[in-house]
Amino acid sequence: MRVTHRGIVICLIAAIALLPALSGCIGPQEVAQRVLDRLEQEDEYRWNEKLDGSEEFKVIDTINEQVAKVETYPLRPLKRDALFLHLYVDVNFSNVINKDWECLTTGYANITITRPSGENITCDYHVLGKDNTYNEFFYFPHPAVGNWSLTVKVRGSGHYRMFAEAYEPV
Repeated sequence: MRVTHRGIVICLIAAIALLPALSGCIGPQEVAQRVLDRLEQEDEYRWNEKLDGSEEFKVIDTINEQVAKVETYPLRPLKRDALFLHLYVDVNFSNVINKDWECLTTGYANITITRPSGENITCDYHVLGKDNTYNEFFYFPHPAVGNWSLTVKVRGSGHYRMFAEAYEPV
């Protein structure tokens, strides 16, 4: 009986594929799934901007029924199978009388994120006795597809910036 080089290669490949399954470490289904996972082409993902903006607010803006400047910003629609949603809000408060004065600054910020399910995530910040800057970063793994929105409610004087991006399939 003559053994060829090709026959040895085939036997080695079969042994590598079958021995782990026969040893009890992993089953034949797991072997098949791993092979399919390697053969499947991976999806290509990219960061896409969903919201980018900034606004100023002054004491005069708070003369309304809610005694605050309230703005709602809808996010651009997310694609199905998005992996991450990052949302960043930066509020900088300044003194009502003189913007250059860093002392005696008062202000309030309320950040509300509304998910497509209607669930709200809320954070509050009061400036008095604290830093004049409020930064908040929100991280959502596997965000739901639908209408997301950001509501900013501020009192005092200053400006804020918000930015959102999603890691989505191309």
